[in-house]
This record gives sequence, structure tokens and C-alpha cells, in this order.
Amino acid sequence: MLWQLFQQDALIWLADQSAEQYDALITDPPYSSGGLHAKDRAGDSANAKYVNNPGKYPEFSGENRDQHSYMLWSTMWLTEAHRVLKPGSPFLVFTDWRQLSVMINAVQAAGFTYRGCVPWTRRKHAGRRRGGSANRRNSFCGAQKARGMTRTVRLIRV
Repeated sequence: MLWQLFQQDALIWLADQSAEQYDALITDPPYSSGGLHAKDRAGDSANAKYVNNPGKYPEFSGENRDQHSYMLWSTMWLTEAHRVLKPGSPFLVFTDWRQLSVMINAVQAAGFTYRGCVPWTRRKHAGRRRGGSANRRNSFCGAQKARGMTRTVRLIRV
């Protein structure tokens, strides 16, 4: 089995792929949950929010969308992901608790069958140095591309 990791704009990369060629998708997209108001979301770069050394990694876009544009953007790349997955393929997406309902809607709008969510609490978080909470709740959603007979993707609680 060949595993590959791609770090690039998903919409561009997915558009270049042939239909129904991948067996599974596991992804951790930008969460776009950096602040309550637009000025808060636009204030920091993604690296400034998550990394102690902001110059260590290349910047990425998508970290400052409001929920409406985040759902539209997510539906766009998820629709392309649905196209390139083989029927019956499992799909896991990591998300922030603030975007969970938006991500569940986008997953279903893209054509996946939503199968459930596994929440967990991270005890230590880099955001604490900036006054954030020591406990962060995140989740991942399980879904599946439908095929003739649907099978259940079982998720294990951690």
C-alpha cells in the first residue's frame, strides 16, 4: 500500500486528479476559528496563532473566513474530494469544536454519508501563552462515499 502526503492548495490539486482513484481521505484543513469578529480573525497569520516561531513554516490561507464562507469553501473542496474517492471509501476530517456543525453540513452537502463524530480534549495547547484556555475541544468527523451497499465506518472513542 502506498501512502502519500500532499501539502498544497486542495482545490487546485484535487481538480487535477482523476475520478474514483483514491481509497481513503484523512485531512486536517484550516479551522478558521481564530476570533469572534472579523478584525480578530484577520489580525494574526496562521503561523502566529499556532507556532512559537512564525517563520518556521510557510503560511497558508483559509484561516480567517467567517462561517458562511468557510462552509462554502469546505463544500467546494469536499465535493472534489468526493469525486476522486472510490465508492465506499472512508473519509476523516479534523475540525475545531466551533466549526463542527458547519463541517458536518459541508460534508453532507458534498455528497458524503455522515457517520459520526469523535470528540477529544487536548490538555495542553499553545494558545495558553496568549491567554487562551488550557483545554481545547476538537473533533473528527467520519463519513463515507456511498456505493451500492452502504457499510458502516466504525469510529472508536478515545
